[in-house]
Amino acid sequence: MVNPVSYRETLNKFILKNGELSRLQYFTSSFNTGSYDDENAPSQSGADVWVRTIVQPVNVRDSSDRNFLEQGIITHKDQRAWFVGSIDFFPGDVTLTKVGLGSPTTTQYKLLDEGVTEWKISGVPVYKKAFFRELNNGSWLGE
Repeated sequence: MVNPVSYRETLNKFILKNGELSRLQYFTSSFNTGSYDDENAPSQSGADVWVRTIVQPVNVRDSSDRNFLEQGIITHKDQRAWFVGSIDFFPGDVTLTKVGLGSPTTTQYKLLDEGVTEWKISGVPVYKKAFFRELNNGSWLGE
């Protein structure tokens, strides 16, 4: 049987050694009920978290990527990434997560929560695969 802790440590070392530095920013979302169209007002929650991640374009030959494409969850322009299993994308009351690639961050992305997949062995999170989409103006509307 595979030792989940050993497997996770080996994979984490690979991601830490070969991954790209990325910044995770967490946001809570509230609605301004007195505004014209109940606009969303995101506000940053907590400190930035710097992690390493393996980033690749969406691969139509990968069956899970193809399924998400067919369902309209992701597009060909989105990115996919592998993170260490201990990363929490939505801690507490966080509803939005922004990913900035590089240091300094050059492009900002929205984490697509529907595409987050966590692989576990014996209940131990080994790694997470997530998709994210570029934020055209670099920030949330109302941020």
